[in-house]
Amino acid sequence: MRASASSDAPTLAGTLLESGEGSAMADCVASGAYLLYWSPDQGFWAEDVVRGPAGTASVTFRGPGAGVIMRVSCPAGVPVAHLYRLAGDDGDDGYSAGPSGSPSGGSGE
Repeated sequence: MRASASSDAPTLAGTLLESGEGSAMADCVASGAYLLYWSPDQGFWAEDVVRGPAGTASVTFRGPGAGVIMRVSCPAGVPVAHLYRLAGDDGDDGYSAGPSGSPSGGSGE
């Protein structure tokens, strides 16, 4: 008997999504977004990772006085990141007023 591949298995091709605080390689599978890997930029660290697969996968990149939550979803089967700046480095995980800038990822971005 031959084992079949799960439809939730990532293809390992992925899309690179970047912010000024770190980057993540993400893929879309049948059940949602999946983070293949993530890497904080120098001076930052990653925490609170929701790898997926899930409707929304996420990773928080923090550094002294700065931070961003990268939330990844898969509209139309393509990973798209929405960046939410953290209110400050006081330990409060509150979001700022909303996403900063345009979503990253997808074609032409």
